[in-house]
Amino acid sequence: MMKKYMLLLITCLSLLTMAACKNESKETAAWLEGDWHSKAWNVTYEFDEDNGKWSISAGDYVLVADATLTLEEGQVLLTATDGTRYEIEKKSAQLLTFQQLAKEGAQGTTVAVEFEKVVD
Repeated sequence: MMKKYMLLLITCLSLLTMAACKNESKETAAWLEGDWHSKAWNVTYEFDEDNGKWSISAGDYVLVADATLTLEEGQVLLTATDGTRYEIEKKSAQLLTFQQLAKEGAQGTTVAVEFEKVVD
């Protein structure tokens, strides 16, 4: 009977350890929130997350609202409701590349442009 309790205890501890490790390795895009400036385009974009939806704006101009986020091996993909995609790759804590890809059947793809984090 004691062996069964020990086996149950070890199994529970193993499952808790695996769950904790999985939560620790979960990737997030929290680093993306805030203001980013592109010298090439002379624009500052604000990336904002609210209740799981992302927006990109430049002052009063809203580039996208209510985009969904997908994380793929070092790359963030924001997809607008109309199908337009925004690929963002983190180069460092202060540098990212940004590219807009038009929805299928439409024009509007941009070249990849670097943005630097705006530090207040």
